[in-house]
Amino acid sequence: MRCTRRLFSSNSSPLPPSHDNKIHSHISLLTRAVVVFFFIRSMHPQEYLGEIPQVDETYNVVGNSNEHGLVIGETTFGGVEVLANQPGAIIDYGSLIYLTLQRSKTARDAIKTMDFLMKTYGYASAGESMSIIDRSGEVWIMEIIGRGDTYGKLGAVWVAYKLPDGTVAAHANQARITTFPRNKPERCLYAPDVVDVAIHYGLFPADGDQADFSFSDVYAPVDFESARFDEARVWSVFSQVVDDDGTFQLKYQDYATGSILQSRMPLFVKPSRKLGRSDVMQLMTSHYEGTVLDPTQDVGGGVYGSPVRPRPLTWEYAGNTYLNERTLATYRTGWNFCAEVRT
Repeated sequence: MRCTRRLFSSNSSPLPPSHDNKIHSHISLLTRAVVVFFFIRSMHPQEYLGEIPQVDETYNVVGNSNEHGLVIGETTFGGVEVLANQPGAIIDYGSLIYLTLQRSKTARDAIKTMDFLMKTYGYASAGESMSIIDRSGEVWIMEIIGRGDTYGKLGAVWVAYKLPDGTVAAHANQARITTFPRNKPERCLYAPDVVDVAIHYGLFPADGDQADFSFSDVYAPVDFESARFDEARVWSVFSQVVDDDGTFQLKYQDYATGSILQSRMPLFVKPSRKLGRSDVMQLMTSHYEGTVLDPTQDVGGGVYGSPVRPRPLTWEYAGNTYLNERTLATYRTGWNFCAEVRT
């Protein structure tokens, strides 16, 4: 008897997510015991996409982890819209995560499995950042975007970067891997055609120096909204763990507010102290208190200094555009988890 897996999509739209109606945030912390916090809210109807053959052996999966200590979280960054349209693709990012958890034991296995599944069955989503953690203590950030509809191949291009021990990384609806090392597979893996796809769509010059190729800047360029609503959340996390005197906060403040988009923050930072589960969970309660983005201090806070704001994030009045801050903590959170992977 032939066994298959039926695949459904939780997002029928190929377009990048709105900052307001589809919310993903993720923090990954690398020590020898890894702590991860992730939350997601998505309210899209399911759509049947297709079926793939079942493998002979699968592993038990609970939430976003499996029996071998592999944990995968994600955050959607969207990216260049034309790359999200891939006719014939039947695996979206959600199915990709859970199929991978069922079929992989380690982070490196997971990267290979995702690549195989996308090449074989197509990638039916917009750009995604994956956090992949395993029992050995390895933590990888893998950023993925589809090959679009005219390149001639199913699947996606991607870069996966291994975080150094003792570092903290955070990502929130914005691709964060920029330039990356070649010929160092111990800490960086990537699709062979990651640059070719960009050249095909006119996103990178054919005669350009591939050493200067930046995944994020090419496939998901930072604009005002992605800095203010997305990267600002990363800024909040890094500012709280790097130092106690506000140096990091001030250094990247203009970037987080969307004023100077060229001052990109690093992919990861080294914390000034050891962080535990409660520390990581506490980071996710931030409303930017004590910073220039503190919503309790603007007119919308009212007499009680409330950080809570109604939708939408942006609106127009009398010809001007206004915004509410997109804080880490939000009352629209649907679910969350904190995973501690024991080595």
